[in-house]
Amino acid sequence: MAANFCFMRMAKIKLAKDLTQALQHNIRERQPLNADPDRSSLNIYEGGSVAEVKAKHQERLPDKVRKNAVIAVEVLMTASPDFQGSWEKYMKDCQNWAEGLFGKENVLHVAKHNDETTPHIHVIFMPMKDGKLNASHFLAGSKHRMIELQNDFYEKVGKAHGLDRGISKDETRAKHLRPSLAEKEKTLERKIKSLAEREKELERNIINFEEQYAEFDKDYKKPLNIYLKAKHSPEAKNVIKERGLFESKENYEARIMGGYVGRMEKIKEEQTKAQAMLQEAARKQKELAEQKAHLDKMHSNLYGLETRYEYKIQENNRLTAENKILEKELTRHGIPIPTSQQKDQGRSR
Repeated sequence: MAANFCFMRMAKIKLAKDLTQALQHNIRERQPLNADPDRSSLNIYEGGSVAEVKAKHQERLPDKVRKNAVIAVEVLMTASPDFQGSWEKYMKDCQNWAEGLFGKENVLHVAKHNDETTPHIHVIFMPMKDGKLNASHFLAGSKHRMIELQNDFYEKVGKAHGLDRGISKDETRAKHLRPSLAEKEKTLERKIKSLAEREKELERNIINFEEQYAEFDKDYKKPLNIYLKAKHSPEAKNVIKERGLFESKENYEARIMGGYVGRMEKIKEEQTKAQAMLQEAARKQKELAEQKAHLDKMHSNLYGLETRYEYKIQENNRLTAENKILEKELTRHGIPIPTSQQKDQGRSR
């Protein structure tokens, strides 16, 4: 009979946006590709909506928070897909174990997912100790702390449900996060940062243009107002009439108005350009919003893929363990163990 394993992993959360994305995934405000929407009603949630959990988190935050502080910790627990025990009882024990480690008072949200291939539970905590964020109190202590926690989880939860402990990564030398996924996540973060900088630059350009246009409009209206005021002044009319200064009233008006008309034409032209620039800025902002929405969706999908990849790693560990057991049995019965070349030839047939 194939062995079934218990799985547990933890992820530190340092940014508010990462906490939001984790909650949106867990509460299904963003539907992952590997989840069945028709089975979403089978999911169980404790802690409220994303907004409610965020508000609770903000309320509990201390006044001073270090820039690189761990503001939350997410624990994911599950078992092999072929587990034949009670998933409901197993996930309840998983929740009790996590609450015993971090403290029930530090729980932010619990999500029990039954809409994916393998049921599993997400528990998000605030690592609070004595009124301060202190993830090290729970997760540090020795370089083998995570191995210690894996052993503790197996002893207190997995073993009681007839599950085996997976092979330690110190033995398998496996890396639990596929490099390509990590690189894609970093690339997405760089793109999001670049898009945010472009958006700020557009906003600055719009503000600068509006200020320049207002100054431009003011400079051209000022001489016009002076001229119109002086045009109807009795003193100006008497001086021009008595002394015969400059040109006639009609010629002066024609010249001034002709120049003003030319300026007004330029203003209209600038206004047309300004409207075009504003329309282009609005289009760019809309395009930016669409790109950000697309990137958010990709990030959510990557989050789900990472979870599925964890399952594949553990499944590979399970097969490796079974293979070792089979090799020992073959050796004990005096049966030669096939070489890699013989295995390949067998597959080709």
